[in-house]
Amino acid sequence: MNKFKKIALAAAIASAAMVPVASQAAVVIDGVAFNAGDQFIATSIWESVLTLSTDSLSGVGLVNHIDCNSCGGTTWINGNNDTQLTYQFGGYTVSKWYDTTGTAHLAGDEGTGLNIFANAKGIDFTGGNIKLWSDKITTGTVLNPSANLGIATDVANATDGNLWLEYVGVVTTDLLTGRSATLFSDATGTNNVHSRGFGFGYLNVVDGLAKSNFDTDSFNILGVIADAGLESSFSTTNSGAWPLSGTADIKTSAIPEPTSLALLGLGLLGVGATYRRKAGKKA
Repeated sequence: MNKFKKIALAAAIASAAMVPVASQAAVVIDGVAFNAGDQFIATSIWESVLTLSTDSLSGVGLVNHIDCNSCGGTTWINGNNDTQLTYQFGGYTVSKWYDTTGTAHLAGDEGTGLNIFANAKGIDFTGGNIKLWSDKITTGTVLNPSANLGIATDVANATDGNLWLEYVGVVTTDLLTGRSATLFSDATGTNNVHSRGFGFGYLNVVDGLAKSNFDTDSFNILGVIADAGLESSFSTTNSGAWPLSGTADIKTSAIPEPTSLALLGLGLLGVGATYRRKAGKKA
C-alpha cells in the first residue's frame, strides 16, 4: 500500500472513529477478536541462545491475550472461540555484538576467551521474520514448550493452522546510543545477555489473514515507518528444550476490515446526499 493510499485510509479511519457503533464493533478473523484502535498483544516466548556470533536467533511463542486500552480492554484470550494463536520467529542474524567492556565486535569477531555466548553484554540483529498462526485447540495441536517435547515438535506445533500475520524486521536507529538494528538485545544489570536480558525492535506486516487490518504505519522512528513495536524480557529459568524463556509484547494499532470502511464511506456519502437534497428543497 503506497503512502497516498494510507493517507486516504487514515482519513477514513478518522471518520469511522466519529461513529460510535463502528468503533465498538469487534473484528473477528479466524477466531481471534480485536477492536479498531491501539493493540497490546501479550505473549509467552521461548528462544535459542547464540553459541557463535554467526548463529541466528529463533524461537516460538504463544499469544496469551490481546488488549485494546482505548477501545474495550481485553478483546481476546487464548482459548476463546476454540482458538490458539501461536508464532515462530527466526532469521535474526548478528550485525554487531558488545562485550562486557562495551567494545563492539562484528559477526565472526571471536577468539579465545572472547565469544558471544560467554561475553555478550548486548547484541544488534539484522533481518528477522515473525509468523503468527491461528489454530483450533480441539482439532489442532497445542503448543506447550514447557512440556519439553523438543524444538522440532514445538516449531511444528507453532506453525500449523492458518497464517494469521507475518512480520519482518525493520532497521531503526536508537537515538540515545546510535546503534542501528532490526532488534536490539541487552543484558539486564550486570548479567550476560544469554542469562537475563531484554530486547526491542520494530516490524512491518507483509502477509497473513489479518494483514489489511494491521498494516497501519503505527510508528515513525526518525522518519522510518513501521507497523508494530516489539518488546521482550527473557531469562534462562526455562526448564524445557529452549534455553531462554520469558514474555514478548507486540504494540501496534488495528483498523476495521476494508469492506467495513467501504460500507461506512457509502453511508457517509448517503448522509451527505440526503442533506443536500433537503437543503435543495428548503431553497
